[in-house]
Amino acid sequence: PASAIPVTDVVFTDLGATLAGGTQLRRKVYLYNPDSAPTQITATYFTSAGALSHTTDYSVPAGGITTVDIQADATTTSVLGAEFRSSGAFIAVAIGLTGDGLCALEEPASARY
Repeated sequence: PASAIPVTDVVFTDLGATLAGGTQLRRKVYLYNPDSAPTQITATYFTSAGALSHTTDYSVPAGGITTVDIQADATTTSVLGAEFRSSGAFIAVAIGLTGDGLCALEEPASARY
């Protein structure tokens, strides 16, 4: 599950490190830049209470992929969601892996204001 076409803004509402049944996950978001020029994508992270946690900028080379390790990049363990935004178009996919290699996929939503 990823954005099927390049977008400039995407929201992942469930990037938590624990599934409902208590299974722990290692979450990663993959940012793909289909353009011929590098782009910068800003991630805004939100806590489980809906409060702003922090923002982080990611550089994605032309035609390249940048991997975002949610648990490593988050400044708090309570990060639940994130919005990724750029002036250039990109494709994003989020995957969570359990300790035994199973995965949980996160469907992105387009941000609407």
